[in-house]
Amino acid sequence: MYGGISRYFCEIAGRIGQFDCCKVKIFAPLYVTKLAGGLTQGHLLGIRIPAIPRTIRLRQRMNAALVRILLRRDPPDVVHETYYAETTVAPKAARIVVTVHDMINEKLLHLVSPEDPTSFLKAESVRRADRIICVSENTKKDLVEILNVDPSRISVIYHGCSLTTSNGRKTKNSTSRKPFLLYVGLRGGYKNFQRLLQAYGSSKQLMNDFKLICFGGPPFSVPEIQSMKAFEIEDRVSQIGGDDSTLRELYTSTTCLVYPSLYEGFGIPVLEAMACECPVACSRTSSLPEVAGDAAEYFDPTDSDSIRTAIEGVVYSDERRSNLAAHGKQRAAQFSWDRCARQTHQVYSSLI
Repeated sequence: MYGGISRYFCEIAGRIGQFDCCKVKIFAPLYVTKLAGGLTQGHLLGIRIPAIPRTIRLRQRMNAALVRILLRRDPPDVVHETYYAETTVAPKAARIVVTVHDMINEKLLHLVSPEDPTSFLKAESVRRADRIICVSENTKKDLVEILNVDPSRISVIYHGCSLTTSNGRKTKNSTSRKPFLLYVGLRGGYKNFQRLLQAYGSSKQLMNDFKLICFGGPPFSVPEIQSMKAFEIEDRVSQIGGDDSTLRELYTSTTCLVYPSLYEGFGIPVLEAMACECPVACSRTSSLPEVAGDAAEYFDPTDSDSIRTAIEGVVYSDERRSNLAAHGKQRAAQFSWDRCARQTHQVYSSLI
């Protein structure tokens, strides 16, 4: 799997680099993520190194120093900062663009460590930016309200989807797995995974008829295992990793994606699921209704009974699943990395 932000920049950089009279470079002297999307080695200046524990801050400092040198040698017109930082690496003559992916740290303070510098670094990045991109209207609204940003400085540009299926959904007999519910991504904090366990564990019918597969994220933590034991579901829940092909197979063979997040800046798993004609049950919060439209079964993520009822309403109705899959495919078609790249290029052009 690629990190969401790395995926975003790889997808748009590879496409913008193909535009006439446009030269794109990603300066990443020491990087650990894999190349994705349309990005080629020609777009990237750097070498891939193994991920070494406890060295991220050292690598960040080294990268910043090296990038400043490289940018002075080949001054760009526009620098799109790939994440938040207290100071910029951009030369003085360059215009600066920053993408705000969410306002989780600011909206859910009770779930954020006091030592987490993200809010401060984000505010500094936003302050100095000539143009700000937000990945949803909801993120723009939160940014304006919380940091008092002039809305005229902000462009809303939606993500695209990297996963699709051209052959339609698989039948139940086309996979060796028994019927299962799918959860995708990290599970801590605002992701609200504990309430999903509670909702699943409170329904004997769901436990008997479906397993729960979690894709991505780290192995289950001690508190997660304790919760599973408390609900007597430890033998019904599993965690697996893999690449895009594994994730695609899960989307196309699961009965339903369940996404109980308390807050999302965009919600890529929901879009991916819809593109793969996978029925979605998700939170009616933040950007998720903006992305899913009428192609999801919604629930209150703070209420485990609401989560359980929504899941049951999908998995035990052939008509509802068929309807969600059809609407989801249509909805997902409205989002594309090509459109995202074109609109991002327009932002760059407006600054030159």
